[in-house]
Amino acid sequence: MVEGVCPCMNPNALPRRIKVGDSEVGIAGLDEIIAAVRKLGVSDEQEIKRELIERVKRRNWVPKEVEREYAEALFKEYKEALTRKKG
Repeated sequence: MVEGVCPCMNPNALPRRIKVGDSEVGIAGLDEIIAAVRKLGVSDEQEIKRELIERVKRRNWVPKEVEREYAEALFKEYKEALTRKKG
């Protein structure tokens, strides 16, 4: 979170579009969520997916029937973010 800025104006909290299944959806706060999950230091893939989806659902509507697809898409974004950090 950017210090001294209303959370609604935080650039890390703005929606970012990602591909979920055959659709493109906007996820509010995705960069912030990924950063928070990274800080947990979790290495188990299923635990990372669980943390990502639970945190995303706090800010975004995720239809129950496509939670698995969301978790997969979020994990893909998470891995890409790790690669960008290393590079």
